Amino acid sequence: MSASQLSDAQDKIFLTSDWEISSTTPGTCLDPLSHTQQQSWQSIPQLGPVAACLRDLGEWSLDGPAKHFDAEDWWYRLCFDAPEFS
Repeated sequence: MSASQLSDAQDKIFLTSDWEISSTTPGTCLDPLSHTQQQSWQSIPQLGPVAACLRDLGEWSLDGPAKHFDAEDWWYRLCFDAPEFS
């Protein structure tokens, strides 16, 4: 591996934590950036399918009532500081 390839590998930022999830009524939020104040964002331990995220939050379980996940639009977001590029 060349020195430049090694440098590139060391500069990677893995976006594995600090994600948030939110749901909206279908079609009401066409641009999530303009509606962030109106949405209820919840921190999730890691990025994953909606069912797994809600299970981890204690908001859904296979043992509970059925949930129609496709009846809502689901949004994910992550805020982070991007590195400077030269």
